[in-house]
Formats: sequence, C-alpha cells, structure tokens
Amino acid sequence: MPKVEVADISQEKLDRINAILKGIKNGSGAFHAIGAAMKRAAKAGEHEAAKYASETYNITQGTFRGQCRISFKMEGGHEGVAKIEVLFAGAVIPLIEFKGTAAGPHGVQVSPKMGGGNLRSAFLAEIYSKGIFERIGLKRFPVEQKYGPSTGHMMQDNEVSEKTTNKMIETFDSRIEHEISRILGGGF
Repeated sequence: MPKVEVADISQEKLDRINAILKGIKNGSGAFHAIGAAMKRAAKAGEHEAAKYASETYNITQGTFRGQCRISFKMEGGHEGVAKIEVLFAGAVIPLIEFKGTAAGPHGVQVSPKMGGGNLRSAFLAEIYSKGIFERIGLKRFPVEQKYGPSTGHMMQDNEVSEKTTNKMIETFDSRIEHEISRILGGGF
C-alpha cells in the first residue's frame, strides 16, 4: 500500500513550538497548533498527488481524492513525534471513472492513462452498477466489469512521492507559523 509519509518534523521544531506556546491552555496550545498545521500539510500532499494523477491518468482529481486516506498523529503526547501520512490505498477504480465514452459499434473508447484506446468487445451497461463490461467467451453471459488502477498503483512513482513529501513539509512549515500567531493572538 503506497503512502507518503513525513515523519521528520524535527525535534528542534517541536521544542521551539512547545517553548513559544508553553502554558497556553495547560500546555495543549502546541498540540493544537501542530495538529492544525499537520492536517493542512496532509491536505496539500493529497492535492499535489491528485494534480499529478489527473495530468497522467484520465481521471478527475475528485475521483482520485475520494480514494485517498489521510492520517496524522502525534506519538508520545504533547512532547512526542509528529507524523503525517497520506495513504494511497483502496480498491481498483471502475474503468468508467476514467472518462470512457461509447465508440459506436467499435466498443468503448477508454484508457486509464492519457492517450486512449479501444476495447472492441466492451460495452457500457448498468448490470450490477453502471460500468464498462466485457463478455467472457462467445455467449451473451457471463460478463465481467473492467477496472483501472487503484490510487496506490498510480502513486508508485518515486518522483511523485518526493514532490508530495516536499509539498507537505513546505506547507507544514508555513502553516505552523500561522497557527502559532493565531493562538498567541487569542484565536484558540
């Protein structure tokens, strides 16, 4: 299950945040600031990955994001290790989600990756659910639904994982300053 993980929110950063926000709301000010910044960083990472997916695959960013799982936690309480994960997991995505269209008597024109292609023996139908199906054999039944890759398969590119991780770190660094200012300004 591919995932993008940022576990290197340094102890220096955590110590600095704890020192600045020490004593606010019984010491939980730092916990809330880090949590809010981590949540924003995870969302930015998910957005970066969805942007890549929609540029490379015939899928919308919304469909891609619907398959992502965001997880963030602080291990060891207020003074522990901050960890952000964006998990790209889940089932394969029905091929109809990849912008498939009927191609007349020539089957369905659809391809998970940009570039397109035809499935000559495939057709659009609503059997179990609306989808793209293909006959198995020469008879009318049985048929099987066709699927494209899962978000995990799409995210196995190391360059994309690196871009996503860098975006998450950059977002965390900028958002933590905003959260500290917000808490010190009484917005907590």
